[in-house]
Amino acid sequence: MSERHGNTSTTQGIGQLSSERDARLEQVGQRAQAAGLNAWWTQFRDPATGRGAGPWGMRVDLQSGPTIRSVDLSSGEEAAVLLRFPFERWTALRGYEAIFDPGEKRIIAAVTLRGTSLSKIPGVLVGPPEDVEPVSNGATNLRLAFQLPGHLPGPSTLTLVGPMAGLTVELQSQASSEVGALRGRSTSTGQTLVIRGVSAQSHDEAHELLEDMAAAVFIELDRNYGLAGTLQRTLNDDLVEHEYDQESISPSPPRLPASRYGRNAAALYLYARTVPFQLPVLEYLGYYQVIEHYMAAFSRATMIKSVSNMLADPEFDHHDEMAVDRLIGVVLPGGRNRATEREQVRVAVAACLDDAMVAQFLDQRPAAAKALRDASWIAGVRVVVAGDVQVSLVRQIADRIYDLRCRIVHGKENHAEAEPLRPFGPEVKRLRHDLHLVRFVAQCVLVTSSKMADWS
Repeated sequence: MSERHGNTSTTQGIGQLSSERDARLEQVGQRAQAAGLNAWWTQFRDPATGRGAGPWGMRVDLQSGPTIRSVDLSSGEEAAVLLRFPFERWTALRGYEAIFDPGEKRIIAAVTLRGTSLSKIPGVLVGPPEDVEPVSNGATNLRLAFQLPGHLPGPSTLTLVGPMAGLTVELQSQASSEVGALRGRSTSTGQTLVIRGVSAQSHDEAHELLEDMAAAVFIELDRNYGLAGTLQRTLNDDLVEHEYDQESISPSPPRLPASRYGRNAAALYLYARTVPFQLPVLEYLGYYQVIEHYMAAFSRATMIKSVSNMLADPEFDHHDEMAVDRLIGVVLPGGRNRATEREQVRVAVAACLDDAMVAQFLDQRPAAAKALRDASWIAGVRVVVAGDVQVSLVRQIADRIYDLRCRIVHGKENHAEAEPLRPFGPEVKRLRHDLHLVRFVAQCVLVTSSKMADWS
């Protein structure tokens, strides 16, 4: 078995167990290696000495299609949880808190339910209430006033059986012990979806069945009973394998803000900033809405400037119908020269940034600069190349931001030029650099549109 300290490892046989290492961790490693799985002793590296320090842990690599899912155990107690199950035969289903056990012919997945309580669905089996702590008189009175049950219902299980023998689906109100064991926990959050009678021969077949079955079950339950559900997702390895830039931190201490930001636009920005990490598409659209919020104002300012220039032209003849027609085309909505949304994005971005600001952004984020100039990083969007002498950096980032927005909002299925950027598709894992870019632009838009604050 190997030892690992941080990012380094040295190979060492299992040998005699040290008193510093828990026997239950050793047992996990032995079972994993007997099944042909990789297993390592792990220990934190002391940055001062470069040597391992602290308690020993165990890492086991489970099969997960073409890749692996690492299970990190930091104590004997966590190892004991995993030892309760035949983990060495499990296949972790990539992207989800789910396993496929071919020996039992079942898939077990952690899910999150919301809406109607599972216990209220017709045909569900509800067990006796679990032991609960006594409630206060005040809580009892509230339950009576709102006609709530005296105790929460016991564990509920809904079983769905097809017309022919084969697959069955169980939806359980309690969290899966097996999925919790992947993290060394005896319990986990949420509820459980179990598919029995699975005849899949590979990770991909089981993965496809889980996605399709879960979607069908949750849509039907939502349509008919108001019970919505989603599969719990893991932090994809692809999200952490790629190189990303560190957030820059100002050396100056914070001070009372001197600016007052537009209330609605600020709310949009803060909403986007707090969107969960696993929902980058939603976060992106939030920042785009900040830009969109001010596009009309920036476009109007540009229109006023254009009209002023036309009227100031000594050759402008208000008796000339063609000249007046050109003026009308600039001013009236739907006129011949009405700006497209792409052009409005360009105008808004140009009103808030210049090429020097964009160049500084890229210089400070080398990983982002590398990805944004790579045409294969995300297909079908404008690349950003600092050395392009034909197109300004401001125009390049404006077009990229709009292109990505269109990939998200207007993508059509089987359309060669505009495949949709799906919320959990493979390209979405690479949005982190573009999120930094569009967030930077949204910040600049907020600053440009802000007003001096008088907090008195």
